Order: sequence, then C-alpha cells, then structure tokens
Amino acid sequence: MLKMSGWGRVCGSVAIALSMVRSGAGQADSAAAVEATRVKMTALRDAFVKATVDAGFACPIAAPKVVVEDVPTLGSYDPATNTLRTAAWEQLKDEEKAGFFRLAGPSGDEVAARKEFEIGAHQWVFVHELGHWWETCEKVPDTSEGYGYEAGANRIAAAYWREHDSSLIAHQKAVFERVQAHVASPVPAGESVEEYFDAHYPDKFASAVEYIWFQARMCLEAFAENPAPTFAQALKETGAWVKTAAAVEATQVKMTAVRDAFVKATVDAGFTCTIAAPNVVVMDVPSYGNYDREANAVETPAWELMTAQEKGLMYQLAGPGATEDAARAEFEMDSHHWVFVHELGHWFQACRGVPNDGRHWAKESGANRIAAAYWRERDPAVVPHMHAAFEQVMAHAPNPVPAGQDVEAYFNANYEKLGPTPAYIWFASKMCLDMLDEKPVPTFKQVLTETK
Repeated sequence: MLKMSGWGRVCGSVAIALSMVRSGAGQADSAAAVEATRVKMTALRDAFVKATVDAGFACPIAAPKVVVEDVPTLGSYDPATNTLRTAAWEQLKDEEKAGFFRLAGPSGDEVAARKEFEIGAHQWVFVHELGHWWETCEKVPDTSEGYGYEAGANRIAAAYWREHDSSLIAHQKAVFERVQAHVASPVPAGESVEEYFDAHYPDKFASAVEYIWFQARMCLEAFAENPAPTFAQALKETGAWVKTAAAVEATQVKMTAVRDAFVKATVDAGFTCTIAAPNVVVMDVPSYGNYDREANAVETPAWELMTAQEKGLMYQLAGPGATEDAARAEFEMDSHHWVFVHELGHWFQACRGVPNDGRHWAKESGANRIAAAYWRERDPAVVPHMHAAFEQVMAHAPNPVPAGQDVEAYFNANYEKLGPTPAYIWFASKMCLDMLDEKPVPTFKQVLTETK
C-alpha cells in the first residue's frame, strides 16, 4: 500500500463527513480539463516554492512533481517519489462530488459545488500537502508523532494563505467548524486527543469521518494561533515546532494527571467543589504557572516553550555547571510539582469562595500552604528539595522591602506591579518557607478546612 500524508488519505471526507452521501456513479475523464488542472496546480506549486525562497530558505529536494489523477482522497504527497497528486473536477466520481454540492448549500448548483472543490482541494489541501513537502525538506519524519506532523502542515498552509489570500482562511474555518459541530469526537472520555491520534496514525482510524474530525480540530487550532506566525516563521520553526508539539502534548497529559490526583485528594478529604476541575493549558508562562480564575484554567509551561532567560533560573538553582538535564529536573520539581499545585490551591480557594479583595499575601500564602500540605502527604521528597531552593533564593536575592516597612503590607500594595520579577520570587520564597516551616504541621484536610 502506498504510504501518503494525512490529508492525502482522507481529505475528501470533509464533504463525506457533512453529507454521508455515496452514490457510486462514475464520470469520464476530460483530457483538456486534466491538462488545465495540471497547469494551474503547477503554477500554485511554483508560487509556494517561490514564497519559501523569498522567505530566505532553500530546500535540497526538488519541487514535487504534480500528477493529476482521480485521487479519492483529493490530494496526497508521497515523500518516497516526491510526487504531489491532485484531482480534476471532471475526474471525480459522483460520490466524491456529492459532498461538495452539500457544502454549497441546499440551492447550490454545479458552479457553486465546483467552487467549494477548488477552495477545499486545489487551495487548502494542495498547500497542506506542500507543507508536507517542506517537512520532508526539513527531514521531519512522517510516521512518528503524527499529530505534530499533520498539524505542522496545517500550520504552514494557514500561514501561507494568511499572506496570500486571507479570505480562504475564513472560508475553511466555517467548514471545519461545521465538521466539529456535526461529527462527534471519536476520542474516549479521559483520553488525550493527540495520544489517541498518534496511536491510530496513519491508517488505523475507524473511518474517514473519524480522521477528518482530527484534521478539522488541527486546522482550527492553526487558525486560532495567537500571535499568528508569519509564513517565514512557520517555515523556520517547522522541525522544532513538530517536536515541540509532541512535548507540549506530553506535558498536557502529565499535568492533567497531576490535576486529577489533586482533585481526587480534595474529594477524599471530604470536600466537593461546585467549580469544575480547571482546564490545563500548556503555554509559555514567565511566572512558571498561573491560575486564571475567570477561565478556570491552570496555565503551565513545557520546558521546550520557555525562553533562555526563563530557563536560566533553573540552571542557577540546579547549581554551578549544571547540565540541561539537571536544569530540566529542577524545572520539573519547581514548576510541575510545586508551582502547579500552588495554582491548584488557587482553584480550591475559588471553590471555597475566597475573594479577590486585595489580600494578596494571605491568598498567595494560602495557596503555598495547600501545596506544602499536599506534597508532605503525597511525595515528601518534594518538601526538602523546595525548602533548599527557596533558601537559595533568599540567600542571593536582595530584600526588595524598604527599611521600616511591613513585608506583607508592601507586598499587598505593590502586588500588581511585581509580576514575574526577582522581587516577586523573593516574596514567594519567603512565604513558601513560612508554610514549609509551619509548626505544628497541618494535615492536607486541615489546610483545606481552614481555607476561607
């Protein structure tokens, strides 16, 4: 079986997913139409390749050969032969055309249906497949980390069309939103979307409709990326972005498990929260973690998303001459253990109705108290590690509080100005040490009870 890229297997299912129509009638090829399609698609290929050159890049692989034939999947890129296949409208079977009539609407005629085909297959899918050609240029493997591989091609296509015809983005966004609205998620409850996709990629999906649900999701994610990458940026980041996408997903899975364990611990302690468990959002967070009360989301970074400056603190805490592995281990302990549960502490405060009324010291200390109590009972090794880290900060960072002023009052008055600064880290370290040194030591249940 010829191995082809993702849209190349089942892209025509956008139409199938919406229409579920299978008429089975065939239609004769038109040599003139096939040649006209080949000329047109070769021109788009050349425009895409020129855009990569204009962006300052060169691919060691030749521009892919364009072949026009009846491709039931409406498009494919085969890296083994460096061939990009696409179909002419005249080559499509009635069953393949039927979905485009549905996309065109109840009163859509053949002109409208063909327009849907041109936008969906000859613009979006074709450039997506050229995105796979670029991934091949960048030596991105087409079998492992399938979600990142397919999402990467969609990201390239989205960046290309933003700069060359942004109306296409709006059109396709509406199509993919319809797919998401009418096709049920195939992912079992509690499972990761990306892990499920990777486990079934490339050809173990239950149906074309199931696969297109994932592609619609990826495309909507690409359209929503903010800030939106330029075409040059998308090309430059291709290889690293695919790897980063896999790392982000791994972080998402891991931190969701930590969240679930924390929520279960609150239930086991006898508490029920009227607020749902917070969503876990993996993103670059300069403060190494944040709870957005309005969105009910805990934001946490992946190591691969952090800036060199943000990683720098982890190298310092890991000690002189620290390797990246040591710095990353420090990050895992500091951000993915301590800070993450601290932010879950803010979620629990929201559950208990603790107001946002300017008592910032009490609120932050309370979240640290929850984190300290949680880790004492779940993984005691976290406590001495973090105690040493906070002592290190206090030993080297200058006290930001002016002489004669109260620490808590100064923190409350300047909270909004501190941000993720060395001064804030000093305050956070002080209150964390206070909570870690608390005597007598409270239980997790006691801390939850006293949160108000």
